[in-house]
Amino acid sequence: MFFRFYIAPSVDKVTDLGLIPDVDFLVGLTERGLRDVQDFRGGGNGPTLHFTRNSGGGGGPIDLQAINGPAGRFGPMYSWVADTTNNPNGDGLQVGVVYNVWMDVENRSFDIVSGTQNGGDYYSLYVQKEGDANRTNWFQNLISDRDGVAVDPILGVAGPNLTYLYFASTDSISNQGTNTVRFDDFFLSANGFLATMPLPAGSFVLATEGIREHVISFTGGNFTINWNAELGQTFTVEKRASLTSGAWTQVTTGFPNGGAADTTVSFSDVAATGQSAFYRISSP
Repeated sequence: MFFRFYIAPSVDKVTDLGLIPDVDFLVGLTERGLRDVQDFRGGGNGPTLHFTRNSGGGGGPIDLQAINGPAGRFGPMYSWVADTTNNPNGDGLQVGVVYNVWMDVENRSFDIVSGTQNGGDYYSLYVQKEGDANRTNWFQNLISDRDGVAVDPILGVAGPNLTYLYFASTDSISNQGTNTVRFDDFFLSANGFLATMPLPAGSFVLATEGIREHVISFTGGNFTINWNAELGQTFTVEKRASLTSGAWTQVTTGFPNGGAADTTVSFSDVAATGQSAFYRISSP
């Protein structure tokens, strides 16, 4: 399975309630006829990735987690934040960038002996963040949480084949962000593992996010542009002499350093004095 996800910078913006939005979203494969969000979130469904931050509105890192076996009994759960090999600084998932994701799944026998499950589906994860040259293996051959022994009184026993792609979120986290984690470009292959991008990345930016308020002024001989931004967001500023022709020249990138510290950003071009120019601002 291949897909992309993007976390909007607004996920770290304090709301009117004085809280930073939490995150609780799952995407995975299953063969179960799930009934409601509690089935989706209750486990036992199949190879699943859990995007989570449950801090009670206090913020902090956003994690990607994956369970290893029914109720985690085949070993520790995978956690990106705790992944000291690929993420030695313990950083959360970044906002404002696109992640390309490959999840390889091997549909294996439950291998039940004397009422004990010894096997299950293998699943591995590869991720390539936008701008990285190659994808990275985040975890290898975890066993999915499908329980081949337990029998649900309504759903019955787990079947042999994964047949559905599922998504789940919940309203039990009261300050969960809306549309802060976005997904696109899902591809499912039954003919072997996919190692290439089946489709180039497009844009996850909503139309409302693309609208910027600009204020332009000359201050002390410098040309200054002010525009609204989201906390932590960075921008690239380019200019050219003509509106309709010529190459854009990059004035600055990754601006402001460290990301926007407020809801507005101000940029001054000291080289603009005595010139005419057109400017283009893009993010991320």
